[in-house]
Amino acid sequence: MSRPYTKFQAGVRAAYALLRAHHHLVHARRGTRAEVVPRGLARATVYISGVLSPAAPNDETAEKVEGNAVNWLHTSLQVLEEHYEGVIGRAMVAVGQVDKEGPIDHQQAWEVALRWMANKYRASGQEAVDHAVEDLRGAGWDVRHRRELTPATSGCAGESPRGPFRSARGERGMLGPQPQVQKWCCCGPK
Repeated sequence: MSRPYTKFQAGVRAAYALLRAHHHLVHARRGTRAEVVPRGLARATVYISGVLSPAAPNDETAEKVEGNAVNWLHTSLQVLEEHYEGVIGRAMVAVGQVDKEGPIDHQQAWEVALRWMANKYRASGQEAVDHAVEDLRGAGWDVRHRRELTPATSGCAGESPRGPFRSARGERGMLGPQPQVQKWCCCGPK
């Protein structure tokens, strides 16, 4: 016989998996629409375009190499979209299994999943939360919609406690332009 907290843990993990998958899907779709490319893929694109260096380079070849790297980026983003759509489907199955094992407090599990998300993904936006709430309500979960996703920080400093990103050598933006990251504080998006 399972103890009640294990059912609750399963609910939190299922809600968190769904929320995390929606977060990644939103970022992959933004990259596909060329709004903001995920940082790691932007770095890989710069690397791929620099790998090929012909002995006698010219503008036409450089343009083809750059186009090849951009095509790789778009293909990778499409693969990621398909992957996260599948992850969302599997997470929805897990969400459905939670209630079969017994009732849990859906709102409390959702709040814990939101806190986990805020602590792990500080740049997470409201769009992923909106999609996850729709899916959870469709699965029969009674969750209230929170209009803001805030990291668990003390006070409103308007900045992440980690500060700006710097490399080990103290350099900023070594591999190209930094992607646009939306900042969150207790007041909402900055």
